[in-house]
Amino acid sequence: MAAGYSGTPLVKKLGLKEDATAIVDNAPTDYFDLLVGCPDVRWEKRAAGILDCVHIFVTTRSHLERRFPLLVDKLAKTA
Repeated sequence: MAAGYSGTPLVKKLGLKEDATAIVDNAPTDYFDLLVGCPDVRWEKRAAGILDCVHIFVTTRSHLERRFPLLVDKLAKTA
């Protein structure tokens, strides 16, 4: 096992649940291949409604500053 790797599946780490609504922004091309055992998640192409999960990939600070406020505002509010 590689150093720093817990053995926990990525889907569990991301907290993806059945019937969740999610968006992935700027994902690597193999992103969905890495989600082995992913439950039935509604993957949105645009952040138009309320989301349960936002997964954003950035390579520059400017991308983060531009996208993060828009996406975090769409997250479902929980108690």
